[in-house]
Amino acid sequence: TPGTANIAIPSPAAVSFENGDASLSWDGVHSGATYVIEYTESLLPGSWQQLGLPIQASNSSLTTSDPAGSSLPMRFYRLGRSF
Repeated sequence: TPGTANIAIPSPAAVSFENGDASLSWDGVHSGATYVIEYTESLLPGSWQQLGLPIQASNSSLTTSDPAGSSLPMRFYRLGRSF
């Protein structure tokens, strides 16, 4: 459709816990694109912080780990594309 863009939205694939780390995976990312992962313990505005450095996807899925993720009672994550 003219004036619109086809944008694929990555979906969370898995969260697992190993050796004290939270392992996070997303499917549907664009190979070669760079993504930023952010986290927060509260959903208040302005509380998001970047988790590590931006990550470049090498295929259609993206995986990273959060060393503090399993030691907290609750943590939220979001994935954003870096341009």
